Amino acid sequence: MRKFFALLLSVLIFCGMLSGCANASQTYANYVQAVMDCTYHGNTTQYVALTGASQQEAYRIYNAEVESVATLICQKFDVDTEYLLPEVYDEYILFAKELLKTIDYQVESNFKLNDTYQVTLSTQPPDFWDIAFTYVENAYISEFLPRFAKIDETDSTQYGATMTSWGKKVLEVLNQHLSEVTPQEKKYLTIQIQADPQGHYTVSKQKWNTVDKFLLGLE
Repeated sequence: MRKFFALLLSVLIFCGMLSGCANASQTYANYVQAVMDCTYHGNTTQYVALTGASQQEAYRIYNAEVESVATLICQKFDVDTEYLLPEVYDEYILFAKELLKTIDYQVESNFKLNDTYQVTLSTQPPDFWDIAFTYVENAYISEFLPRFAKIDETDSTQYGATMTSWGKKVLEVLNQHLSEVTPQEKKYLTIQIQADPQGHYTVSKQKWNTVDKFLLGLE
């Protein structure tokens, strides 16, 4: 997601801080914890302290994640954001923040193997998607399937109006049932912090994508 360029910059800053560090493995684990706290919960304190990044940079990472999750929700439930009113999209942003609050995670262990630091994460991902799909599908079948079926394929105005209503309906359904979301069984994921050709230790973009899916219960 769009946080990666900021994260890479922070890793490079962070690596300079580790020169001569007696317990680099634990420090890297602390860094991963700080990145997750900043990214998913908007808790920037440790991230700023460890990386030297500004509060503005840290909030930019959090806001990028929130917007990415809001967009993902729209994609998953076939909401065309082109037809969302700005104030409705803002409500999707608020919902994404509430969803991220339900994510619980922990750095379980870390060790160094050859030139790679291995950090194991645990989470009990929310069962949001299964619950949400059931309720949203029911709303679509009962109310919106007949409405979309009546739209002439050349009538973009009616399609846009119906899609706008659908976007509001999905948000209404999600807000009604967010309180039903519960943690699933604990799962584990190991990420690797490896040296790049310049000798900087980084987490790959692909691995951060994997962490996102892991914590959101999408893998």
